[in-house]
Amino acid sequence: MNLATRPVWWRAFQCAAAAVLLITTPLAAWAQDNFPSKPIRIIVPFGPGGSPDVLSRMIGKELQIRTGQPVIVENRPGANSIIGTAAVANAPADGYTILYGTNSGISSARSLVKNLPYDPVKSLSGVIILQEGYFVLVGKPGEVPNFPQFIDRIKKDPNGTQIGGASVTILVTNKLMANAGKLEHTYVPYKENSRLLLDVMGGQIAAGFSPVGAALPFIAQGKLAALAVTGPERLSSLPNVPTIAETLPGVSLALWTGYFVPAKTPRPIVDYLYKQLAEILRMPEMVKWNSDAGRALYMPPREVDEFVVKDEVRWQAVFRSAGIQPE
Repeated sequence: MNLATRPVWWRAFQCAAAAVLLITTPLAAWAQDNFPSKPIRIIVPFGPGGSPDVLSRMIGKELQIRTGQPVIVENRPGANSIIGTAAVANAPADGYTILYGTNSGISSARSLVKNLPYDPVKSLSGVIILQEGYFVLVGKPGEVPNFPQFIDRIKKDPNGTQIGGASVTILVTNKLMANAGKLEHTYVPYKENSRLLLDVMGGQIAAGFSPVGAALPFIAQGKLAALAVTGPERLSSLPNVPTIAETLPGVSLALWTGYFVPAKTPRPIVDYLYKQLAEILRMPEMVKWNSDAGRALYMPPREVDEFVVKDEVRWQAVFRSAGIQPE
């Protein structure tokens, strides 16, 4: 039966459907072409004052200039970044809510927590992975001269030698270090890296793992002593500081950081955000920030999504090696 022989109601339905298609398609394209048209939020799942917060505010300031829209940075710390990550995963998929994401809340999250309020792979879409970063183990100046002597101190006084950290990656690094060195010290979890650094400087704990970028100013001022870094090789920003692996072979772990949006965010919007962020991250001051703390990356959206799937498998193996079970 051709269109001419169909019932009148059917022809009316077809005409109405065609009209809706002609109307809605341009509207959808218009909405994407005019992005952004209202304030953008960057959710940082860590406390204020740390590297994620400082970096996101630097990027947010430049993004605001480029887009002509206010860019608001919100700190939502807690549960190893899971609280803030969940807030973005469950937000509208319109590009106006952006997550500062790390492996702790995404690719390693299921290895730590059994019942997540989101799916790390399916609930988020990658915009860019900007950096592979490392941690530095810092202590109070004058307390311990070097990392091998610090290991000896732990063995002699495990109860009096606490080590702190404020991320899942640090938790795993500490466990790998303890296993390799047969150490039995206490690990103290922190919600905020800034609080950790203050406690190390004040002598409340013996040492702590901090993102390199956050610790560098205090190391330069002589307020903290750098004992070792977690990377596979020494860093250009701390050339005289050994890696943990130089004393405990095989103990090396990195984190990655990037920006994500809720899944199903329109691809043109994701691509627009990638272009803006990639250009911002290539600005001289941003290049220096990244090179000081680790290795700069500019991974595009589709590569990010593929990377997260593979990285989740890698973290599962790392957690098994460390003897850590999800809770």
